[in-house]
Amino acid sequence: MVKMKTLTIFLLILGIILFLFYMWESLPVGQDPVGEENKLEEDALQAAVEKAPAYLEETVLLELLLDDSSAKAKEELRRLAEKENAVGYMSNLALAERNGDLEKSPKFYYNRALDLYETDEVRLHLAACLAENGEKQKAIEQYLLLVPNREAMSQLTELEAEATAVSRALMVGSHWQEAVSYIDKALADEDMTADLRLELTGKLGKSFAQLGEYAKALPYLEEAYKKGLTDFAWWYARALEVTGDIDDAVSIYRELGETGAYRLGLILRDQGHKEEAAQALARSDHPAARWQGAKLWEKLGLLEKALEIYEELAYGESRYEDDAAYRAYVLMEREGLEGVEEMLEILQDYPVWLMRLTGETGLEKNPTPSYETPKFIKVVEALKKNERTEMAEIELAIGQDTAGLEEKLALGDWYLEQEDYFRATRWGIRSLDEEKTCRGYHLAYQRPFEEFVHAAADKYELDPHLIWSVMREESHFRPYAVSWVGARGLMQVMPATGQDIAEQKNSDITDEDLLNPEISIDFGAYYLRQMLDMFDDDVDKALAAYNGGSGNVRRWSSSLLGTTAEDFPTAITFVETREYIAKVLNTYHTYNWLYGAADEN
Repeated sequence: MVKMKTLTIFLLILGIILFLFYMWESLPVGQDPVGEENKLEEDALQAAVEKAPAYLEETVLLELLLDDSSAKAKEELRRLAEKENAVGYMSNLALAERNGDLEKSPKFYYNRALDLYETDEVRLHLAACLAENGEKQKAIEQYLLLVPNREAMSQLTELEAEATAVSRALMVGSHWQEAVSYIDKALADEDMTADLRLELTGKLGKSFAQLGEYAKALPYLEEAYKKGLTDFAWWYARALEVTGDIDDAVSIYRELGETGAYRLGLILRDQGHKEEAAQALARSDHPAARWQGAKLWEKLGLLEKALEIYEELAYGESRYEDDAAYRAYVLMEREGLEGVEEMLEILQDYPVWLMRLTGETGLEKNPTPSYETPKFIKVVEALKKNERTEMAEIELAIGQDTAGLEEKLALGDWYLEQEDYFRATRWGIRSLDEEKTCRGYHLAYQRPFEEFVHAAADKYELDPHLIWSVMREESHFRPYAVSWVGARGLMQVMPATGQDIAEQKNSDITDEDLLNPEISIDFGAYYLRQMLDMFDDDVDKALAAYNGGSGNVRRWSSSLLGTTAEDFPTAITFVETREYIAKVLNTYHTYNWLYGAADEN
């Protein structure tokens, strides 16, 4: 019986061996039965990638890997995640959502995705991941970057974030209305410490003040100030000033020293205390105040004191640098003082001032380096063509973020081909910031809508380069631009002005018609011609009127500093208008330098 069982087992084992041998022999030579399934998958993957449209091979591979949860797919995703493009971005997100791996956690991949392309959604995922891992403070820091996002605000409440930190984040982001709502609710907490309550009270007052609601702000700011929080003293004084309590406001501004000197100087000036006002403005730590102080010293005939401030501002890095250098040059030359060459050196990047003073623009351009369309643009085009719009936007954003000189020029060309003059101009300007090449200038100073511009120039006897200059600075060639005050179109014509012009031209238009390039250019040129006629072809005054109104131009012209053409720019009290003239004329002189004056064309 034992022998029979032994024989049976032996025959069974022999049968299994023979079967396995048969199966082995039936396979093609050199093929591994254990790896056969994986080999077939790799072949299919390779075939799919090879059939992909040009420049989309990595995208197709990524799409296949996203549907594959195997270890092999995860390994491939890790490889793709190293790339600095849309594929790399999506691969990092996929790895994060697959809970990372043994080497890296999900937060590592979320952070790397954010480095490539930042979105609120990904930051919310990162913050949630940190919270789940018990990293509460780091999660709060991420949510604070997202305020006033509703989900972020909800999670900050859930995580019991400090009210001071949340209110600070809202205020740093200038989310004043949201700050008011948040702080008002936070103050309802009866268990809040007295110090915290006082700080939030001051912040609530400041937030109301930033919204222009000074009457509402006043009691909160008063409480904070009178209980010792000096951080809110300036805002308390400002609320007092606006609500009519000038004497108390002046008292606080005096206590604040250079911090309160700007508002103190303006109040004293308006009260007729000009010398005291000039002294206060000159003490301020704000460049705008010092500019006002210098002008006031000049009106008082104290040129030495005025020049001291002008020179200081000229060597600084504020928006008053070029204005101050120009004014210092004018005064130095009139008085026969040294220093004019130094002022000219500062003005080298400002054709508007150099042309007035020397008749030269000071502009130079370098040869354009050879460049080709970068790969990321070709990928973007392929993605758009194959209806992968979201991937195209991400690819473009990442490519633009790392663009060097050649890529910036190529981007300008690419947008110009699409007649996107705004973005083409923007990339031309960015390229000039890196190197002033010939091609960069032509991109930054384009002449689009040529037919309409020349028609308007002929009709209203204007230099076409002046029309392009106004258009460039008003809208940067965006036909559908609408400003916060309602100005519309390429030439930023206000609707009321547009209606007045339409009546004068015996035509009928709607506000939307001002977004039509032909109408906008025609109406803007018509209005510019009117301003030139009104001010005897004085371009400075015409441009100032186009931007700041003809009534203001008459007022500036009749002031002590505005009686001559040389002095008029300094007499303008609106910073925006003064800068507007400089920008338009900088552009105008650049056009003439780049393309030749209109009468040479």
